[in-house]
Amino acid sequence: MRTFFLAKGDPDTAAHFRMSSMEFVRSLGGDPLCLVTELPLFVVRHRPSPPGMPVAYLEFREQLPELRLRAEKGAPLDEARRLFGLRALPLAVAMRLQLQTIGFALETVGV
Repeated sequence: MRTFFLAKGDPDTAAHFRMSSMEFVRSLGGDPLCLVTELPLFVVRHRPSPPGMPVAYLEFREQLPELRLRAEKGAPLDEARRLFGLRALPLAVAMRLQLQTIGFALETVGV
């Protein structure tokens, strides 16, 4: 982000950003292996749908602008949570995915 704002000629905003973890690791030298996992904060209930077509998610995404407006106004979103089966990604699942990623990376580099 710092680089982005410097390129835009905005050093004041750029000064608010520090190195990302990947930038920091690269600054240490060598040839680091950097992994990025992007896990969802929540999941939408699965519904039977054609292969490759996440119907429930697409319906949720279509309603997202309206839901954001309702949330900004302080309106309850319980109905949307029930309708789409929204729930936080379980911590155990997130940890397992992170550990699997690390394991695959170590296998890939031959450690």
